Amino acid sequence: MIFVRAVVLCGASVSKTFTLTVLPFQKGPLVEALSPPAGLVGTKVVLTGINFERVSEVRFNGLPASFTIDSPSQVTAVVPTNATTGPITVSGSGGATVGPVFTVIRTK
Repeated sequence: MIFVRAVVLCGASVSKTFTLTVLPFQKGPLVEALSPPAGLVGTKVVLTGINFERVSEVRFNGLPASFTIDSPSQVTAVVPTNATTGPITVSGSGGATVGPVFTVIRTK
């Protein structure tokens, strides 16, 4: 419980009781590594890091990818169609992080 005391201009004081709910701080995901670092469209890429419990989106150079949360420290994502070489971005309830660059290998 927090007590707030306000003084009004006429000099009288007023007290009011408020209820304050403290929510835990939620840290965003952090990508520390990916394996493999390069591959074709459709390749499964294992991302390792921290705070993956609430991941809501994985992107390959801006393109959304399908993914599964394997554990709080691992996510597996699939390189989407039309992906190009660039960073992997992971978003969650605590924010977003730009991870390492994934190199998309093109077939001839």
